[in-house]
Amino acid sequence: MRRALDLAAAAGFGALLAPIAAAATVALLVERSGPVLRRSPRLGRDAVPFDLYTFRTMRAGHPTPVGRMLRRYSLDHVPMLVNVLRGDLALVGPRPTEPDRVDLADPRWRAVLSVRPGLVSHAIVQLRSHYNATPPAERIALELEYVGSAGIRSDLRLLRRAATAFVASGGNVKAPRNQPRPSGVQEV
Repeated sequence: MRRALDLAAAAGFGALLAPIAAAATVALLVERSGPVLRRSPRLGRDAVPFDLYTFRTMRAGHPTPVGRMLRRYSLDHVPMLVNVLRGDLALVGPRPTEPDRVDLADPRWRAVLSVRPGLVSHAIVQLRSHYNATPPAERIALELEYVGSAGIRSDLRLLRRAATAFVASGGNVKAPRNQPRPSGVQEV
């Protein structure tokens, strides 16, 4: 049932965002040479590797002007809908992680990798702009919270929270850097 919902939503969002994706592709081609899409290795369900697709928004470590706009509105992630259609991702699940950041001997990682990673992650919704500054142990604990409560209802709640945060921030789900961390998230 969840997979059918993922497919229907990805197809619907894909159709809705196709004109934006086409415009982004043209703008990126005009702005710079080279590939428009970025493929990054990730581990999926049961530690199966896959390539995660995003728009290539950086040049020499800095966002291009078009890239900055795409990142501001999270449009650089639109190609990830292809990953949902292919079955690499779900709409909601743990953040897709790079293979070199995963310890497969750790039972916590095996538990996180027991479900399909997602476009929307409980840890990212909870931590917002503090995600990358949060210690890995805290991030994996949040992903384990999701794994323990995964289901259609919890997925819908997370999607609603992500959409609300996106609208409230005027773009990216991340909060401005000067805002305090969400409640329940500790500074270390």
